[in-house]
Amino acid sequence: MKKLLLSLALVLGVSSLASAVEVSLPAEGKKWSDYTWNTDGTNFTGEVEGYSILLDKAASTSTLVAPDQYSIRVYQGAKITFTTPADVTMTQIVLNIDKLSKANSVTASAGWTVGESTGDNTTGWTLTLTAAAPQTSITLEGLDNVANAAKQLRIASMVITASGTGTGGGSVNPPTPTEAVEVSDIATALAQTTGTKVKFTNDVTVVFQHQSSLYLQDATAKVLAYGALTQTYASGTKIKGFEATVAEYKGNKQLTPVAETFTEGTPGAAVEPTLMQIEEVSADMLYDYVQFKGVEIAAGANARTFTMSDASGSIQLYQNWTDIEVPTGSGFTVTGFVGTFNGVAQIYAASVTDGSGPVNPPVEPGGDAKTATFNFNDPASLGVDVNAKEDDGTTGNYKIDYPEATFTVDGVTLHTVASGNPSRMYQQPAKDNVWTFRIYKNSVTTISAPAGCKLAEVLFNTQTTTYATALGNCVFSTGTFADGKLTLDAASVEISNPATGGATIGFNSITVTFTDPSGVEGIEAENAPVEYFNLQGVRVAGDITPGLYIRRQGNSAVKVIVK
Repeated sequence: MKKLLLSLALVLGVSSLASAVEVSLPAEGKKWSDYTWNTDGTNFTGEVEGYSILLDKAASTSTLVAPDQYSIRVYQGAKITFTTPADVTMTQIVLNIDKLSKANSVTASAGWTVGESTGDNTTGWTLTLTAAAPQTSITLEGLDNVANAAKQLRIASMVITASGTGTGGGSVNPPTPTEAVEVSDIATALAQTTGTKVKFTNDVTVVFQHQSSLYLQDATAKVLAYGALTQTYASGTKIKGFEATVAEYKGNKQLTPVAETFTEGTPGAAVEPTLMQIEEVSADMLYDYVQFKGVEIAAGANARTFTMSDASGSIQLYQNWTDIEVPTGSGFTVTGFVGTFNGVAQIYAASVTDGSGPVNPPVEPGGDAKTATFNFNDPASLGVDVNAKEDDGTTGNYKIDYPEATFTVDGVTLHTVASGNPSRMYQQPAKDNVWTFRIYKNSVTTISAPAGCKLAEVLFNTQTTTYATALGNCVFSTGTFADGKLTLDAASVEISNPATGGATIGFNSITVTFTDPSGVEGIEAENAPVEYFNLQGVRVAGDITPGLYIRRQGNSAVKVIVK
């Protein structure tokens, strides 16, 4: 109730407020990473519920990272300053410190007294800061750290005792609506504050869907809805009535879909990409569907970044979907979406063709060929509890160690046994917050097909070219390995990372293709239902628009042209 009263006072411009209220940062239901964080390459600034935050590198020898979903990390030698909205003051702050912190205490700026702490670095602890007179800012610095290379204070959340009129734009935890806000178009949805649930009352058009990415557009704007969906859509499908939460990723607004509200839509003409020259691309074209012809592609800084060039210039090409191969060479046609990295435009490759068709034709559905992908950057899909992670103790990254681990996807099993350093799930917040799975020297990893099936191909997507080289030094019990791909015909394969010549290998994902050699006999194709798939292997729902498709009926799968 106190929060609500202050919020009303701020909106109405009431001259004073009789009592103080408690303000939670981040707001209830939000994470630090839900807010926009800007960087000048050294420091980070952001605004959280009207409070300005400066994360200042100062004398720190560690490179600062943007606040993530778990905490704000203040390294030894760095400073952090919290400043109130206009006409708001604060008299007390309770810091909730993450258990992964290595700091024991802090020094606060003049006017503040650092009180006693409760708890410890095993379960997390709290620290109370008190001001003798109302203050508009506080700076924390001079961390008293234990002797550890990863010296830092991790602020999981904080509660501020605040008072004031709020004139000038400040707000204190406005109540979060429990019902979805009805919106007529994408632009109206994106104008809502982060965390707001919206419901679309008018049609929007599906541009492209692949894995967890659903690109949408209407006459007002374009947007990415990112999250798992069971419903699949063909390009051009009109959908409405669905709900999503307005989210933010690296400073860009996007939507997090409420999966159960996405139902079958109305078929429409497929959306065509806009043919462009590279020099025409800019960061304000975020989510635009674009195409480039006759381009040259060269390897970039790591396994998923490339440089794409034409006569007008060059741009970074990113392999956003690991099952969409990005080759190197010249004369390619690239279709994809405009994204940004650190405010600079880049292209996410949705398809790459060389004039004769896709460079990476998908495994055609139908017969008995199936695929299973171990997506290590989505730990939940593998049953991994990310709450079990620990600080790696040296670089500020996170780890979950596995002396022995088993992951199962669609009946395919990946089992790894370590001898020496344990295998581990590894997260690097400073590198897009991605998770990878790492195996070390002397480890043995076995991949097995479902009972009665055989492995046909294992595609390894490694984190860097160094890791790809290390993978090439491994010993495979069967099959032929080349360019990150193992071709074989066996129920299982054993991969040994040798003590000599072996090294750390980090996997973004592993995609396994397997077959059932016994087949399913006796299905009459003429009586089986007909299904259509696009060339990316995604089933097409609703009416089929003209184009090239894969048609599956029973055990038969063929490419057809629909006119």
